[in-house]
Amino acid sequence: MSTFEMQSLPDMVQYLRWTHGGHIDFFLANASAIESFITQNRLTPVEPAHYAMSLQINTKAQTAAAVTDPSGYFGGMLLAHLHFKGGVYLLTQQQWNSFCGQTMQTYRERLSKVNSVSFESLLAFGEAAERVL
Repeated sequence: MSTFEMQSLPDMVQYLRWTHGGHIDFFLANASAIESFITQNRLTPVEPAHYAMSLQINTKAQTAAAVTDPSGYFGGMLLAHLHFKGGVYLLTQQQWNSFCGQTMQTYRERLSKVNSVSFESLLAFGEAAERVL
């Protein structure tokens, strides 16, 4: 665990968002696929020292925006990356396309078996679909 000191439930939520990403549900629900992808592509996590405020993280394909530690902010990397077991893994565009394609296929397969959902779920799904279609 980081040096970030948890003193309350909101602190724990903030810590989980930092270690697992702001979209924690996605990363936890897809943990097995993420682990396989990381292993197959021999990815290594970004060093925690690179999370310092205003640090620019350079990869061959892209540059990440500033990121800071959990004591002041819970993320904000607006580039392709995965969270797994507390590590952050940056992806090239080719790696992202591969992971995204695999993940979308899994969702298509799961969605093909759904016949009915709640009103709120349909609205949420519709909003999500409209953002990508």
